[in-house]
Amino acid sequence: MNRKKNRIYQKYIKRILDFVLMSYPDREIYQKDIEEELNIRSASVSTLLKKMEAQEFIRREKVSGDDRLKKILPTSHTVEMKEQVERHIALLEKRLTAGIEAEELKIFHDVLDKMQENMELTEKGNRYG
Repeated sequence: MNRKKNRIYQKYIKRILDFVLMSYPDREIYQKDIEEELNIRSASVSTLLKKMEAQEFIRREKVSGDDRLKKILPTSHTVEMKEQVERHIALLEKRLTAGIEAEELKIFHDVLDKMQENMELTEKGNRYG
């Protein structure tokens, strides 16, 4: 039971972290934003944020004028990890597409888009191959 609960926590921690990182630094994020965006109860978000803070994924910063309100910010370590992952993805993409012309990549992406659309239609029961 404890292991299952831990997996669920990890799933939600990842979702929260993705949301915070995708919003940072363009938008200030508060607990209420996470609750609404991910449709998670306030008490659950509070517990998850405490875990994330203890693991140094995020930090909370007081907002002037309201001691109860705190911004949710990624730590510098978390931002660096995100940037490192993005660099690795860019390098991998560069390696995978070496020697492939831009027009060939466009055709490849167009075909993938059509295949994805077909899968979505199949899931909805509109097309059966």
